[in-house]
Amino acid sequence: SKDSAEASSSRAPSHRRVTPARPRRPISSSSSLRDGQVSEEADAEPERERGERGGLADEEDEEDDDDAEVFVRDGPGASGGDSADLTEVLSTLGRTVGVKKWVGNFPAQLPANKALLEEAASGAQKKGETVVFCGHSFGCRVVASLLKERAVPAVLESYPLFGPSKPKNKGTDRVAPLKEIPADRRILFVNGTKDPFLARDWQDGPKGIDALRAVLDDAPFASTCVAVDGAGHNVLKVAKSKQLANRGILRSAVQAYLDSL
Repeated sequence: SKDSAEASSSRAPSHRRVTPARPRRPISSSSSLRDGQVSEEADAEPERERGERGGLADEEDEEDDDDAEVFVRDGPGASGGDSADLTEVLSTLGRTVGVKKWVGNFPAQLPANKALLEEAASGAQKKGETVVFCGHSFGCRVVASLLKERAVPAVLESYPLFGPSKPKNKGTDRVAPLKEIPADRRILFVNGTKDPFLARDWQDGPKGIDALRAVLDDAPFASTCVAVDGAGHNVLKVAKSKQLANRGILRSAVQAYLDSL
């Protein structure tokens, strides 16, 4: 079965079916967009956004280095939110670079969004640097689609496993894409125990973090699942009294994952 770890556990995340390799300093591609779709796929809050292709935006101006850690994120999403919180945590581990905005948040636009991440990753690999894709919410779905084709590590924060209504077609199914990711991939999942995207009224079977773990148990790739107690659909959007602790949980999980690569 897949490894899993509670946020309160001191045990470092581990992986199954993984051959240990020399630790390398990563380049991360982080994509973030509050998960949103329209019409029968619409989530509750997000405003409709049909963004323009934005390219990349450097957060820092520093010399390139073969061992540099570069985190790539996107810009504002359908709900007007972005990956600022995730980016702040990643920036404690290295330099950050951002995709300005998604092409859009419709299922049909996933290929175009994936191309933005491809562009970022290609630029990184030309420098001989390791790529680790990081996603938040809708960005996790973009990264998942890319992982079908690219054998790279990935960190997915708040994967939106279930939409507001039962999937009517392949484009609205969030579980099926995970089952299509090849077995040689290894992925870190970090989700809040109170994430509404893990528990829906229409959903059968386990709910909450147990639902995610059940899906990962059936998926072919190696995974680690870290549960952040009490957090919702953004493990860093919590009361001020918990912000520091949750940032530490996320950072430690990512660092342990990167050290294991």
